[in-house]
Amino acid sequence: MFLYYILSSLLLLLSLASALPSPLVAESSKYEHYKRQNASAELGACLSAAGVQTSLPSTSTWSTDTLAWCSRVSPVPSVVVFPKSETEVSAALKCAAASGTKVTTLGGNRSFHSAGFGRNDGAMVVNLVNMKVLEYDETTELLTYGGPVTISEAAGHMWTNYQRALPHGRCPDVGMTGVSASGFGTLSRAKGTVLDNVAKVRVALADGSILNASETENEDLFWAVRGAASSMGVVLTFSIKTMAPPSSLVSNYTIAFPAGYVPTQQQNVDALLGAQAWAQSKDNDDLLSVRFGLRASSQLAGFYYGTPEQFAAVSKTLLSYLPANMTVSSGSEDFWASEDLATPGIAAKSQTTRRYFYISSVTIPSSTPLDNNTAWSLFSSTVYVGKLSDATASGFVDIWGGEYTASIPSDLSAWKHDDNLLLVRWDMRSSAANVSFSDASLQKVRKAFYEGFVDEYKTAGGTPGGFTTYRDAEWTLEESAEYLYGSEGYEKLKEVKTKFDPGMLFNTDPQAIPALAQ
Repeated sequence: MFLYYILSSLLLLLSLASALPSPLVAESSKYEHYKRQNASAELGACLSAAGVQTSLPSTSTWSTDTLAWCSRVSPVPSVVVFPKSETEVSAALKCAAASGTKVTTLGGNRSFHSAGFGRNDGAMVVNLVNMKVLEYDETTELLTYGGPVTISEAAGHMWTNYQRALPHGRCPDVGMTGVSASGFGTLSRAKGTVLDNVAKVRVALADGSILNASETENEDLFWAVRGAASSMGVVLTFSIKTMAPPSSLVSNYTIAFPAGYVPTQQQNVDALLGAQAWAQSKDNDDLLSVRFGLRASSQLAGFYYGTPEQFAAVSKTLLSYLPANMTVSSGSEDFWASEDLATPGIAAKSQTTRRYFYISSVTIPSSTPLDNNTAWSLFSSTVYVGKLSDATASGFVDIWGGEYTASIPSDLSAWKHDDNLLLVRWDMRSSAANVSFSDASLQKVRKAFYEGFVDEYKTAGGTPGGFTTYRDAEWTLEESAEYLYGSEGYEKLKEVKTKFDPGMLFNTDPQAIPALAQ
């Protein structure tokens, strides 16, 4: 088998060399090809000796094993490994380090930017599908999960067996390990993001060692993992706080302009500014989630964790901040039924079809909320840009803020999010995963969003942040650092990176945290 692998590698090398466009591609290019193939052969031999299951380009399942959910970003790994134990994870990492192969971790495979496959070609993908962990400790009330566990699995497990809840995102098939990088859902205003509730982690490091990290153990690693996990190691498990449902009944609601009514841009701006003002006022109630749809006729929708009578009182205060002709409609259901409305498919454990997709997002801090000019710019740069010929653009603003967010320490985690008031998301998708949109369309959307809105907000004195799981795959490393971590956090991250991964084994992504020069 090893001989077959060597021969396959040599044949691949010859095909690559014969495909070179001209003699101008010099001897150095040939040398790089040989070096990569030699490294792959060395890696394959090491993994085989360690007994780690692998998938290679010659493996019959290779196309499936390397199929990213986001078809727009499709990096080509050198090998995919499927460890079945912590020992095998350690062995695989040592093999990668010895051969000079970069490493990335794949959990649930539902990344908007294909982070689990490395973003750069040639990575060793550590697929944790065989390392599934889903265990609840009734004494600590912590849920420990790892590997391919999805939101629907984790939430369903807790509800079915213990009648308890946990913070999570709003797509059922997203991996819980990935969403732990942020994770904003309908309970996040009241109970925090997924990241806010992570109590401890278990991480395999570049040298093959495995550490536990928490607020009292390997604190620097724990801080860094919460926001930059993929740059630090292979996170084997997260342990997260769970909670009793805030209420047995939950109201779902929609606030909208009258049917058939076409609001002006200023009325849409007024609606957004009104929702923002409510979130910063004494009338705010963290138990009300608010998703503001960015559209030509604005709409607010969400959930209230309380009785219908309590919702009626809270929604009345929210309406008082909005244009006078906006009205509310609502219904109520028990907690688990509301979970299936907030995260459609969570009960059935539905799978979302692949997409050709691009996403951009920024967060707006409460210290510099949107004003009329910047809110106008947001609508002008998204809703009113005009339709694309080869894609559909859409987005929303999640209202954040509230008492819980105000209580988050500024140094809680690597990801800066302690002052978040709004989460603004704007994305685009084609009609199907195998249908692309043009780069011109992508650049049109990006230029409008960043130059038309984000830069205007900065000019007005604002400092926007970012959302790790909605991060823009087109950001430079410097932009990623600016939006997600801030200058101080980024410098600290580089120090932690240098301590735990000085050789930058986990730098398969252009936005990965670099180590300091040695």
